[in-house]
Amino acid sequence: MFLDDNDINIKIKEAKSALKSNKKDHYKTLGVERHASADAIKKAYKLMAKKWHPDRNNKGTEEEKKQAEKKFKEINDANMILSDPQKKKVFDEGGDPDDISCKIIKHKTLFNPLII
Repeated sequence: MFLDDNDINIKIKEAKSALKSNKKDHYKTLGVERHASADAIKKAYKLMAKKWHPDRNNKGTEEEKKQAEKKFKEINDANMILSDPQKKKVFDEGGDPDDISCKIIKHKTLFNPLII
């Protein structure tokens, strides 16, 4: 079975849509607005990390401990993305900041004929 260009484009759109629906909202994880300042993001991170730190949540059941550890990791991931201006920009544009193909190229000249 071969697909024509139209079918391929439809499949690509469906795949992108599925990826976006699985994407985490790091702003929601930290409890800040999309237009929050760097200081507001940092403050929210510190509060959430303190609340969900595994050492502070070690007295519950094993399931509660695992939930606190998972939440703590999500908070750290959100902070890593939102505290880095380049990663935040890629995330805000709908890309995956950890995907190599979405990395921002600092030098736009990929080929320089003068360099041999």
